Amino acid sequence: MRINIIIPNYNKEPFVIKCLESCLNQTYENLGVIFIDNDSTDNSLQLVKDFSKTHDRDFIIDVAENIYPRCWEECIEKAEQYLDGEYYTIVGSDDYLDENYIANFCEWIKEQEEEVLAVHSDLLWVEDGKDFNYTTYKYSDIDDLKLKLVQGCAINSPTVFYSRKITEDKSLKAKPEVYSGAADYDFYCQLVDKGIFIHNIGDWIGYHYNVNKSQATWEMHLDPINYTNVIIKKYKDKWKI
Repeated sequence: MRINIIIPNYNKEPFVIKCLESCLNQTYENLGVIFIDNDSTDNSLQLVKDFSKTHDRDFIIDVAENIYPRCWEECIEKAEQYLDGEYYTIVGSDDYLDENYIANFCEWIKEQEEEVLAVHSDLLWVEDGKDFNYTTYKYSDIDDLKLKLVQGCAINSPTVFYSRKITEDKSLKAKPEVYSGAADYDFYCQLVDKGIFIHNIGDWIGYHYNVNKSQATWEMHLDPINYTNVIIKKYKDKWKI
């Protein structure tokens, strides 16, 4: 089974090489890494280009025009043309992975008796090199997940793996022009609305979420529009919850 890792990047010069190394140095070998820069104004893209000349493992480097603030949808759309695996996942360029992250995912997926189109795992939060928080969500079925999603985003966004089949359904599309950096939250609701269950591994398999001042998350908190509340109302009304 082949897996793709998409790394969207915008101005993450202090972190990008550690992220890239952690993705390229996975113990799982049938892997393709796709690095997409989002019009960075720092030196991160050049660092990655220089790094690619010295690393044994080939990976794709491309760029995407920065259109929407606080999100990475342009990078994901650009990366879709390079997908060649059964599953793909998105790793923030300021985060990093345990070396067995992809192997752990593949071990889990092979044990499943039903088709899995989307799945996420628990999240370990890191700041200044130290673990400080752990996020897990529990739900039993798609109806329970709907109940959780109309209370807030009950998905650990950085840890989601998607089947490439999802990209074939053109009615499923993130909407950053409407929801800005919360477009991923709306996208999860779209999946569930179409009957696609987002499975939960229910354990940490190796994603380190690196909290830092450059994250778009903190800009979202300053926005006068509370996109979370907008999404909650939309799906409460639609699902009549």
